[in-house]
Amino acid sequence: TGVNGATGATGATGANGATGATGATGANGATGATGATGATGANGATGATGATGATGANGATGATGATGATGANGATGATGANGATGATGATGATGANGATGATGANGATGATGATGANGATGATGARGATGATGANGANGATGATGATGARGATGATGATGATGATGIALPFSGSVSTPNDAFVVNNTGTGAAIVGTAATGNVTTILGVGATVATSAGVAGTANNASATAGVLGVANGGTLTVITGLSAGVLGRAGIGGANSAGIVGVPASAGSLAGLFLGNTSVTGVLSKGAGTFKIDHPLDPENKYLYHSFVESPDMMNIYNGNIVTDKNGEAVVVLPEYFEALNKDFRYQLTVVGQFAQAIVGEEISNSRFTIKTDKPGVKVSWQVTGIRKDPFANTNRVQVEVEKDAKERGFYLHPEAYNQPDSKAINKKDIKEIKSDKSE
Repeated sequence: TGVNGATGATGATGANGATGATGATGANGATGATGATGATGANGATGATGATGATGANGATGATGATGATGANGATGATGANGATGATGATGATGANGATGATGANGATGATGATGANGATGATGARGATGATGANGANGATGATGATGARGATGATGATGATGATGIALPFSGSVSTPNDAFVVNNTGTGAAIVGTAATGNVTTILGVGATVATSAGVAGTANNASATAGVLGVANGGTLTVITGLSAGVLGRAGIGGANSAGIVGVPASAGSLAGLFLGNTSVTGVLSKGAGTFKIDHPLDPENKYLYHSFVESPDMMNIYNGNIVTDKNGEAVVVLPEYFEALNKDFRYQLTVVGQFAQAIVGEEISNSRFTIKTDKPGVKVSWQVTGIRKDPFANTNRVQVEVEKDAKERGFYLHPEAYNQPDSKAINKKDIKEIKSDKSE
């Protein structure tokens, strides 16, 4: 940049001279004597930017803050049990008896013999076990942070480092033979180790295929905390990419928008006889469960080593509860059946059935349910009656989740079946299997 010309003496602002033709920037004229500031002249052309100065070295690290006070010592552990008492030393020899006085008047009692020497002291018992170590005292308060040192001048720019290794290029496919894990990502922070997002269409974000040997897994996830962790987290169509506070899950699925077509976890049997899901232990469902049919399956009580026993669930279009029992009427032909205390809070629309057992007699409901009890009357005393009462649930959850007995299929489901084989229809007519076949077809390509 050329040297600026001196500012002319201040007066009335003179008319600006005509602008000279632009060429290479000439050196500015000498600076005139300073006077009162005149009107600002037009700025000269900006000179080329100078090279950036080298970066100064970092300033020295500030002094370390004072060490916090030492925490109080933990409580002293309990005193160990005392060692066994050493064996008692041998009794010293008895001193000689004094001479016996003449018979008759008792002579003076002979002097007591000297006390025998004490036996040697037994060996000291073994030392008792050391008591448990007391809990550590609370940590002392952290010392105040030392003041930050003044920033040093910028040091010279270091030489450019070697180019780092190239990351994994997409699409990525790899294969290895190893007894160890083939691909491990460990995030020690609060974020996820691996996140995959699928585009629209029948695509899979992360696909794992286990080996043909036992104990192998295509995708494995481990939750290492007692609460709010998940080994594998799956989120469908707008679901929340977070775990659940208070829950530690090996696999956690969160559904998003889409109604019945959005699911946190989906299981698909590969062939007839295989299972879409298997739960080895107790299972809890807090919402509404829909199914085609249901049974219990247990080892057969009469042949548990060779047979299973199945019983079907009892189905109803209502949310019905069933209560039953046996009772014998008294000498007046009356009996009071006491139901659970919560019966009337849980149920409505009560219905009764009575069956006389062991003799011909008549039985009626003398007084209907009130205060969780009802009365049975028979025309004879001492009659055994088998009774059954049903009620329809009326609790808040049942009231907001009533079973819709008959429901129209959605437009895209019409013409298709949940169980096409039961109606002699091909698999292509299955509501869910149609989508599953498309997914399998995409994977095979």
